[in-house]
Amino acid sequence: MKKSGNGGDKNKFKELKRRTQREIRKAYWNYIDSIVSPPDLNKPQEKPNCMKRFWTFIKHKRMASTSSIQTALKTVNANIQNQISKKTEGAQNVRLVAVTKTKPVEDIITAYECGQRHFGENYIIELEEKTKHPRIQAICREIKWHFIGHVQTNKAKNLAAIPNLYMCETVHSEKLAKKLNKELEKAGKTEKLKVLVQVNTSREENKNGVSTSKVSDLVNLIRTKCTELEFKGLMTIGSFDHSLADGVNPDFVKLLKCRDDVCRRCNLKVEDIELSMGMSHDYEHAVKDIELSIGMSHDYEHAVELGSTNVRVGSTIFGARDPPKQSQNQEVIQEKEEESQQYQENNDSQHITKATDQEEVLENNTTRLRELAI
Repeated sequence: MKKSGNGGDKNKFKELKRRTQREIRKAYWNYIDSIVSPPDLNKPQEKPNCMKRFWTFIKHKRMASTSSIQTALKTVNANIQNQISKKTEGAQNVRLVAVTKTKPVEDIITAYECGQRHFGENYIIELEEKTKHPRIQAICREIKWHFIGHVQTNKAKNLAAIPNLYMCETVHSEKLAKKLNKELEKAGKTEKLKVLVQVNTSREENKNGVSTSKVSDLVNLIRTKCTELEFKGLMTIGSFDHSLADGVNPDFVKLLKCRDDVCRRCNLKVEDIELSMGMSHDYEHAVKDIELSIGMSHDYEHAVELGSTNVRVGSTIFGARDPPKQSQNQEVIQEKEEESQQYQENNDSQHITKATDQEEVLENNTTRLRELAI
């Protein structure tokens, strides 16, 4: 009897579980119905196929996403053209780079079908995955990729192998330039890779980039020693602490001064140098008469006004950024480890240089004392 009793309890539990699952499914599909097509109370209700409901819901979401991306692209391009039209002289075209960091392939295809061709990615692993995606390869044949994230030296080989790679906007050291040039030679690319030199105008420790005093040296190395690289201009990311209410972003002004210094020291014309600066909220402020690459989505209008000819916009077009994948987190960790190691090496070399200088000073003083004694 006990056995029968236990069996009865199990059956009751199973029945309760089934009823609960049915209620959950019913509530879920009622929610889907309310989004896709609200019920018409004047008509007799039919019980539609669950899979049909599901794909109708997906189609609805896809149409909404397509419409929002298309509208955002039109708005951003209109704002850029509006800033260009305000300039009385030296107006140039501005390249819009749509940043698709952590965004799905469908968003890229939607923007591509709306006429967008230049796309930016921050993570090499993610860029590799997207360039290998069969739908990207089949539909987006004229896509032009910009790499806008930090490049580790040991990832230069991966970057050099990316198909349709149009530009690397983050060359920040002589070591990286030489390594990237070497890997491009091995890859046997038919065209030179366009590069921008990243400048740390804000001097923030958490940002990469060459110091303003060493920009011309790095530019000269790329132009004279790196046969697989084509120097196109300068890039910076403005300080996040700067408010548009405070006026012109000083980081953008510093980049303009760097450009003038590069022109003078490397015998280049102003119109030969691209500037990339800006983020979404003030991208219009940055477009003037050269190619500078400044910033990201929140200040692209400001960048256009100042003279940027290359602006990067992500969240304004595609919405809030999705959480990074585990592979992306791992890549960031590796970058931080490499930066920490490089920082330690730089400190060690500085200590050695200081010690050598102190020895030279001591030796010179000793020599002078001996001369005075004589």
